[in-house]
Amino acid sequence: MASRLALVLMSAHCAHGFLDGLFDLFFPPPPPPTPQDPLCVDLKRAVHHSRVFCDVEAYAQTTFRDQFGDKTKGFAFGHSMCDKLTHQLRLVVRPRSTRDVSAVLKRLHERWGDVPVSMRSGGHSYTCNAIKRNSVHFDLRALDKIELVPNTIDASFVAGEGKLLTTGAGNMFKNLLRKVDARKYSFVHGECHGVGVGGFLLHGGYHAAGLSDRYGYGNSTIRALEVVVADGSVVRFEEPRERSYELSGLTTYNRFPLRVWKNGESVAAAEYVDLWDSLRVAGSSFGIVTEFTVQVWEEPEPTPFFVKIDLTFEQAIKLLADSGADDRIVANFYIPGVPLIDLVFQMAWTDGHLTPAEQQEEVFKWLTQYFVRTYGRSWSNWRQTKHAEWLVGLQNLLLGRFGLGGIGEAGHNLAMDLGLFYKDDWVTSSQTVDLNDPNVLNVMRWHKKHYDSHARSWFGLVPQCWLLFNAIDIRANGGSRGMYVDHSCWAAKDHLGYVQRMEHEFKYDFPNTNYVKYYNVPTWMKTQADEQQVLGRYFHTYGEMQGVKAKYDPRGVFDQYQGVRPAPAPASDVRLTLLRQHGTTTRATSGRISDGYRTYGKNLDRSVTVVGESCYLKWQNFDVEDSEGCKYDFVELLVGSQSLGKWCGTSLPPNYRLSGGEFTVKLHTDEGVEAGGFLLDFECQ
Repeated sequence: MASRLALVLMSAHCAHGFLDGLFDLFFPPPPPPTPQDPLCVDLKRAVHHSRVFCDVEAYAQTTFRDQFGDKTKGFAFGHSMCDKLTHQLRLVVRPRSTRDVSAVLKRLHERWGDVPVSMRSGGHSYTCNAIKRNSVHFDLRALDKIELVPNTIDASFVAGEGKLLTTGAGNMFKNLLRKVDARKYSFVHGECHGVGVGGFLLHGGYHAAGLSDRYGYGNSTIRALEVVVADGSVVRFEEPRERSYELSGLTTYNRFPLRVWKNGESVAAAEYVDLWDSLRVAGSSFGIVTEFTVQVWEEPEPTPFFVKIDLTFEQAIKLLADSGADDRIVANFYIPGVPLIDLVFQMAWTDGHLTPAEQQEEVFKWLTQYFVRTYGRSWSNWRQTKHAEWLVGLQNLLLGRFGLGGIGEAGHNLAMDLGLFYKDDWVTSSQTVDLNDPNVLNVMRWHKKHYDSHARSWFGLVPQCWLLFNAIDIRANGGSRGMYVDHSCWAAKDHLGYVQRMEHEFKYDFPNTNYVKYYNVPTWMKTQADEQQVLGRYFHTYGEMQGVKAKYDPRGVFDQYQGVRPAPAPASDVRLTLLRQHGTTTRATSGRISDGYRTYGKNLDRSVTVVGESCYLKWQNFDVEDSEGCKYDFVELLVGSQSLGKWCGTSLPPNYRLSGGEFTVKLHTDEGVEAGGFLLDFECQ
């Protein structure tokens, strides 16, 4: 009986096993879950109402909808070069509040101190600065608050300055202009409405069609902001002020002491003035700004328009330079690279209280007086003989009669957005030269010469490069009248070498010309030495800001290309070069290690050893011949006999905090390529 029962049970077991196998054949079990990044899991626990995306590739395919119903997919940098680099990110945080930005940065500071951070606002990118390899990336586009609020910052204010605009850092200006009626109010914004609020306001912010000539740079209109610094602390600033009348034709102010709160508690403002000043020049190097409040003027915006004027190039640049000295008119001069349209002016009359038609007529009166004064009475009828009005008439017809290109209601029409003509893959060279500089016209001629000599495809019938010259007035920001040059080409892969050569040659062709560069346009220098030198042309207080950087971001969490970099090691620190101090052992508390020259040599095996307790190592530059497995050239870091890694290529190796008593840096090269080398800073207790 027992044997018969055992046989039945065995048969049943075999049948069950057969059915299980058959089920698995047609319905295979799901694959085992991919282990999640422990950092991503930890950050998900830290946030409250925000989303953390562990899979960067999946994020790139995700569709998001903003408060106006507009859809965007993935990162949407508006620049294909940047979109191609997003796979380098480690994970993405899409915060919905300052609280969650603070929570993530605090968690990183406490538990993941060597993880880099990157962030982006809402707009397009020239520089791809928002992308750092293996970084925690903050996509701020969900911070989209837009409120027109009463002015409660100033104790008193003049008529027309009783309103302020509060905006989340993730907005684009097109969204702000949907809420703010341009027929009633003015505020300094990007001329192209696809510009992001954060990048614009934190790095100058110039409106080329009249607003900045009247009110200054966008950063000078910031009345309050909220920023999260590297340790997760939230700092809020407010700046009271009152109207002054120091400069004719400009809106200027006397500024009163700041009001500052840290984590909700009022603190001594004097301790944070340096951060406030630095944030409004190079903000993304010091923290993540989540919210701005900017000044609004109860005055209509000027209405720019395009006009075709038949002038020689010499006549055009003279007109541009001469108009730059008059506060009433704004002139931008385009060579658009479009067949049959060689010279186009964008004009604006800065008095927005006039109707658009009246503004156009004032511009035409000014031009008539200018031409008669400059070239004689025969130019008094230039509007008819030079066919100036056909482009104006076309614009008025398209915008007024057909409303083409506009969105939203009256007063919120965005049809003049020049971003409609932009491509998503371009490179740019730019300079700003003082309008009184004796070489200002030569700078424009220099760019025109390069533009004319640069080869184009399709017999020049397809626009690939364009030139913009803009007479700007930055006296309200402590500057002077200047000339801005924007020389752009697309596609980037076809023209990068051309733009690089121009950037490199300009500083040698104009050694005595004092020029500056606009932060949001990248530099394309050929060497690290040139690159470092040019940073001072973006930030006139660069040396001071290096000290502020060390104070608020000592670990370099917000370090980035073309940002404020740590100050060089003091002269008293140890400087070690592998080519000179090879084989030495040095006891030091801080210093810098490098290969020794701009390009290292061939067939090298060099090393130096540093003795010190609890050393923090931070790579500043890295350019070593790349190869699979780093089999040709490499830099190796050792603690005793243990190798922490070998690296090659151009990406910075990870930073390290070492508890041991010594470390060794080794450089190996073969007989082939010689690259730029490396810089490694260290600090020991």
